[in-house]
Amino acid sequence: MKDIDAASPKDQNVEVVICPPFTALESVARALEGSAVKLGAQNMHPEPSGAYTGEILGHAARAVASYVILGHSERRMYFKETDAFITRKSSRHSRASSSPSCASVRRCRNAKPG
Repeated sequence: MKDIDAASPKDQNVEVVICPPFTALESVARALEGSAVKLGAQNMHPEPSGAYTGEILGHAARAVASYVILGHSERRMYFKETDAFITRKSSRHSRASSSPSCASVRRCRNAKPG
């Protein structure tokens, strides 16, 4: 992680975010302590609670990660996630967090409401 941090742009308008698999979030968070590199989750479910096997609820992702990728092309292709479903995820994320979410692999946007 020190190599990534050292190679990161020093421009204050640029943030470097690593999005490892959910099972590695906690260990990567520990490795990034004291680093300028930020941590993100690869996905989140739009519901605030419930049993969604294999999915990560927003509060669980936010416990260790500041960012989340929503609407990745693989999720769209393999899980048939639609724009409407991704909008639900984005809305849930923006209600609970002021940090940006990546809404697609083509464009990232700040999910902060207003």
